[in-house]
Amino acid sequence: MKQTLKYIAVTLFGMALWSCNQEEMKSESVLYLPEARNSDFDKYLRREFLLPYNLELKYWLDDNEADQSVQLVPARIESSKIMAVLLKHLWLDVYAEASPEGSTFLKRHAIRLIQLVGSGGWNPNNTVKLGYAMGGKKIVLFNVNLLSESRPENLDPARLLDSESGGDFHTIHHEFAHILHQTKNFSTEYEQISVGDYLSTGWSESSNTQQKSIDLGFVTRYARMSKDEDFVEVYSCYVTMTPEAWEDLLNTATVDDNGRRVGKELVLRKLEIVRNYIQEAWGMDIDKIRDIILRRAGEIQDLEFEDLK
Repeated sequence: MKQTLKYIAVTLFGMALWSCNQEEMKSESVLYLPEARNSDFDKYLRREFLLPYNLELKYWLDDNEADQSVQLVPARIESSKIMAVLLKHLWLDVYAEASPEGSTFLKRHAIRLIQLVGSGGWNPNNTVKLGYAMGGKKIVLFNVNLLSESRPENLDPARLLDSESGGDFHTIHHEFAHILHQTKNFSTEYEQISVGDYLSTGWSESSNTQQKSIDLGFVTRYARMSKDEDFVEVYSCYVTMTPEAWEDLLNTATVDDNGRRVGKELVLRKLEIVRNYIQEAWGMDIDKIRDIILRRAGEIQDLEFEDLK
């Protein structure tokens, strides 16, 4: 089955070393023990995800759901709780608020499974997977263990929404946009805007700089991988960036001899297609989606992550 992968280029290798002994063992296991799935957290997941949306969130590492080609680390319980609360606040509730259908939109079109993975999935080409969507029904999210109340900088809204560092919720809205276009495709007119400039796996080469990408009409380096990645990067960057940050990004495009920022013009043509697609295919206003995300991101400090009843 075709997978849609999202990567972020990295230059530093690392390995998470995990060990445990009897003194370090936690009462809550990250392993899938069916008979033990009745904690307060499990009840929360059933109430907020499974019953209203038929959406299963797996915080234990299921080898059948995650990529077995790379070495992975399970998500910690603490980090999984934070991710679950944030998923509801910055994703599910966003579209329930933005769609004219309310929560029915997600009941009809939401995915059926989210698999959480504690680590990133390192690849041979010095990139690391942040997430991928599969078949319009599943999303796998990596690096969940970065979320911790003891590391408040990782819960900063700017980091969670940042496209350059692969923030968790830039990734999530990126992957959800894949789910949308895998369900209803966007106009073939889109790919004609940058035809000949897509690089497939070559997007991560050092020659594909951010400056070169924006000058060619791509909002990120990764957007040059394919038309689908380009489309969802325009969407996810737009809805997770402030209007000022979006304008600043477009204005990094080089001014040519005629005083034009051609790269900016190309991005705006793409945005118009994305805007029309979201409105015509799904009945939603992309600007309203952005306003809701940014407002809700400012409410993160007031969320309860531990005492989930």
